[in-house]
Amino acid sequence: MLRRAPRAANAITPVRLAPTLPLTELEDALIARHIGRAPVVEDGCLVGIVSRSDVVRYFSIRRALLPIAGRHPPGAQEDAHLTVRDVMTRDPVVVGPDAAVEEVARLMAAHHVHHVLVTEGDALVGLISALDIAQLIASGRVHA
Repeated sequence: MLRRAPRAANAITPVRLAPTLPLTELEDALIARHIGRAPVVEDGCLVGIVSRSDVVRYFSIRRALLPIAGRHPPGAQEDAHLTVRDVMTRDPVVVGPDAAVEEVARLMAAHHVHHVLVTEGDALVGLISALDIAQLIASGRVHA
């Protein structure tokens, strides 16, 4: 149990994915770990976050814009070269390890996100989800 108010430093250490991971392998990587999103790290530095929603958004936007450009949607072969870098969110919401849980919750609400990454400099040190905050409130460790 925590002896002081929970801080971002108490966040879980998340799975990290490389931006070069082929998109064809992304879903398997997420399913194998029972997660819906993962931070993207390159050379030890946080470069983004990728989720199933990012993949859906990418293909939805592309499908909507290609007819406007007079092109047909590419087939599976053309999509084989896509990587996590192509669909990830490049500027994720981040906090430092000393951020209060209340600040994290405010950022989630303001940015309409379900996860906030915890960093020290460019290095990823944790991840806080909306579920983590709900569990803290439910346990009485944080008051709503």
